[in-house]
Amino acid sequence: MKSVFAAVLAGGTGTRLKLLTQNMAKPVVPIAGTTNTLSLALGALLGCNFQQIDVYTQYQHQSIEDYIQKYWRPILDHSVSLQTVPSTKGHTYKGTAHAAFCNLAKIKASGCSHVIITAADHATWIDYEKVWKFCLSKHADVVIMAMPVPRERAAKSLGVLEVDEDHKVRHFDEKPDEPKSMPGHPEKALASMGIYVFKADFLIKALESICANGNGRDDFGKDVIPMILEQGAKVFAYYFTGYWEDLGDFKSYYNFHIKDLLGSKPVFNPYINPFNSDLCFRQLVLPPANIHDAVVTDGAIISSGCTVSKSMLTKVVLSPGVVIETDVNLNGAIVHYNSKIGHGSHLEQVIIGSGIVIPPNTIITPEKIDYQGEYRREHGITMIA
Repeated sequence: MKSVFAAVLAGGTGTRLKLLTQNMAKPVVPIAGTTNTLSLALGALLGCNFQQIDVYTQYQHQSIEDYIQKYWRPILDHSVSLQTVPSTKGHTYKGTAHAAFCNLAKIKASGCSHVIITAADHATWIDYEKVWKFCLSKHADVVIMAMPVPRERAAKSLGVLEVDEDHKVRHFDEKPDEPKSMPGHPEKALASMGIYVFKADFLIKALESICANGNGRDDFGKDVIPMILEQGAKVFAYYFTGYWEDLGDFKSYYNFHIKDLLGSKPVFNPYINPFNSDLCFRQLVLPPANIHDAVVTDGAIISSGCTVSKSMLTKVVLSPGVVIETDVNLNGAIVHYNSKIGHGSHLEQVIIGSGIVIPPNTIITPEKIDYQGEYRREHGITMIA
């Protein structure tokens, strides 16, 4: 993979996650107790032996740089270049394509034949080497990763592809109100995952043509892909059949944890790198979890350094260092690093950010909220951060 340059988009503000992204970028918001979506993206790229990886940052840049410096750089081989590239006052990233355009000099200097543009805010494991080889086999200018999704999920939120029998893209519609169905599957649409493989020289020419004059055409999905299709570019769709979720809002973030991670046969495993099981970021060394006289039902993830005393846990994900005092009832709860839940509290359908102290006897349920601090509530889920 020395001939492929990887650009990871990690600059968004994450406004749909509201409180969780006040002090950190969305890609480093904790997921699954001990990891985050940035580590999934980097783990897949490094597991596929990429040598040159740039992470384009903008909002809360320092939180991403600090995370990479602390948890990833100490384990990297000296031959691997992993850099964060923040926007500057003169080059604020106006969109996904504009972020790449602002960094074309680095892409040109890399001497790579292909460029993978991927995202840092998805829960997935992607074999990027397979996608690149598919691009080579099709002699494609561009490959778009895509997967079938329910039409209602694609409506107004995902780009939709129309392809022929050879997977060549004939039309692209960005976030349509009424997504076109896949042939033979009236309930499904073929949605873009926002992940691309470009021939490097093609990408350079396209961005210099489309983004250079400041006309506001700054996004791959909205601007670049439709325009290059009109110009006759060879664009193909790579069908992805694995697990993929965009954790961009309350509901998807919560359901990912409670529905897809827990139980004896979880839908997705974020802990073991499928491309290199020995490759993992450096984690904090904490004592084992200390659980005393607690009842756990319907699955729980309890990280190292947690203390749980004489409480009831039902469908719970606890990050490291969480303290659960006595007689607490947690049901459908995600609790981030070093937070504390006070004695006698009853919390249901909640997301608790890092370092939060919930007072004793707090009640937060779909029917009642007895809590004096700041919170937000959407889709029946209460978020405190």
